Amino acid sequence: MKLRWTLVVVSSVALILGSVFIWHFVRSELNNQQLAKDAAAFRIRAERGDPEAQFKLGSFYSKGMGVPTDFVAAVRWYRKSAEQGYTKAEYNLSTMYREGKGVPQDNTEAERWCRKAAENGEAKAQDGLGILYYRGEGVQQDYAEAARWYRRSADQGYADAQYNLGYMYQEGKGVSQDHAEAVRWLRKAAEQGYARAQDGLGVMYYRGEWVAVDYVEAARWYRRAAEQGDEDAQYNLGYMYYYGLGVPQDRVEADRLFHQAADQGSEQAKRVVGSNRTSVPTTSKVVLALKFLASLVFGVSFLKSKNRRSRAQIVTGVATLLLISSLALDVFWYFYVGHLQSSTEVTALRWVRHLVGGMIIAVLAYILHSKSATIVLIAAAVLFITFILFPIIISELKHVPPTIRLFCLLGLPIGMSIPSVFFRWLDAKRTGLMTGPQHQFS
Repeated sequence: MKLRWTLVVVSSVALILGSVFIWHFVRSELNNQQLAKDAAAFRIRAERGDPEAQFKLGSFYSKGMGVPTDFVAAVRWYRKSAEQGYTKAEYNLSTMYREGKGVPQDNTEAERWCRKAAENGEAKAQDGLGILYYRGEGVQQDYAEAARWYRRSADQGYADAQYNLGYMYQEGKGVSQDHAEAVRWLRKAAEQGYARAQDGLGVMYYRGEWVAVDYVEAARWYRRAAEQGDEDAQYNLGYMYYYGLGVPQDRVEADRLFHQAADQGSEQAKRVVGSNRTSVPTTSKVVLALKFLASLVFGVSFLKSKNRRSRAQIVTGVATLLLISSLALDVFWYFYVGHLQSSTEVTALRWVRHLVGGMIIAVLAYILHSKSATIVLIAAAVLFITFILFPIIISELKHVPPTIRLFCLLGLPIGMSIPSVFFRWLDAKRTGLMTGPQHQFS
């Protein structure tokens, strides 16, 4: 019987995993086939002289979409489109010359094609021409001209140019230094989702540069940039969590963000990760030792028992498994949690640790006294209400929104409730069996 059910479970898991893999493969293959069809359709139109199709076919070759990556072919189709005055192709051809892809690197040609697109109103090209003037690539360095082209692009709503123009106002390059204008343009870019601008705005709020110091606002902008993978924002948000600035202090979340930033090459984060050797607090070491000893005692007791199907021994075995699980979760928490990639994973792990802890409390209470289930349920209800009200009260007093971290504590009373409800059900069932049906005889 056990072997049959084991085979059923294993087969089901294998079937599910196999189906997911096959679906992923099929979906990827279908997507590739569609891209190949699109590329073929664009080629027909491109060969007939359609500038938009020539541009799109060049983009397909540049990115390897539906056709093998081929920068030479990409340049050829971009050039055909650009020579007909298609501004997007003019800008992309400029980029190929600037980066030396498919053609020898040539800043003069890059500037020529970029200027054509910029003068035709292409916002990306206007920003690109501003960058060339700022760096002095293909033209003589000229901050005023750079700012002029940044402004033309920024006025069209291009976020990169808005950020660059904000920087020019901040530094007083090519324009009169104006911090209010710097903040205004930086905010425009940040509100469009430009990660560098979001991080820059966070820095302004953190330092109080031309805005009032506001750690909560700084953390908010850091978070928006960090979620897009900006390494500087990940480090800055980690710093805020490490010291509890604008967010509840959370060294684990800080460590996770430092690791993310370090993995992307942030030198500051690498130094922090290298110097922050994993250390377990003394109280936690004591708790870990007690969990290990308790799991050892219960485990030995269960294995030595002759009647392992008795209720007492089943409860002992469950306690052993829960203690071992809790010990494993704690070890992972202290030594590996920094490698998790998202705050959702950290939150889930935190909640599961509380859940398992609550279950251990309920099981140990039952071992100490078989009638403790009701008391544990009452305590769980009180804690549940407390853990809901506590974050709300804290957020009202500190004028900050309640954080999910505080609500993770709800795992504890939920964990306490699960075994207690089960034990109550067993007690009720046993009482019913002992009493039996009552018959009246006349």
